[in-house]
Amino acid sequence: MVSPTLTTTLKVIRYWEANIEKRKVYSVESLYNSQLENCSRETLIALVAAYAQLYLVLDGSWFLSVKKRLGENPAIEIDLQVWDRQVRRETERLTKLMNYQSRDVVSLMELAALIPSAAGAQGYIETENRNDCTLNIEYCRTTSSNEHAANQSPGEISCLHRKKREGPFLFY
Repeated sequence: MVSPTLTTTLKVIRYWEANIEKRKVYSVESLYNSQLENCSRETLIALVAAYAQLYLVLDGSWFLSVKKRLGENPAIEIDLQVWDRQVRRETERLTKLMNYQSRDVVSLMELAALIPSAAGAQGYIETENRNDCTLNIEYCRTTSSNEHAANQSPGEISCLHRKKREGPFLFY
């Protein structure tokens, strides 16, 4: 006598063998591309904004986990190292994608506006010439979230990633 489990398994195998030609197999990449191609311009813009926000949420979650495990100063040190590498990667990829040819500071600021970590930031750029400008951030979503989480007033927490860069900027 054949066990009920084996009988059921054999029935499932026979079903799949009989219906294998009817099944459709889709690659994840083709489904993803198909979905994007069917989106309206407004939906694509909203999707990019959502991805940028999720990117920052991931960064915040990661930072808080490292801070909890190792403490604030090591977490800040690691975060700065990670962001320094990440911004270089983002700059390199976006430079190629957007076919940026210019190598001046103002072009860098234009490119920086497309970096996912800049999503939701508000501010302005003051230019003296194409190679001398100041980026002023008036609102940073990450800093605002940190202040909210710590129950502090706006401005009490400074941006952890504020770092003075000296010398000519090189597109990576």
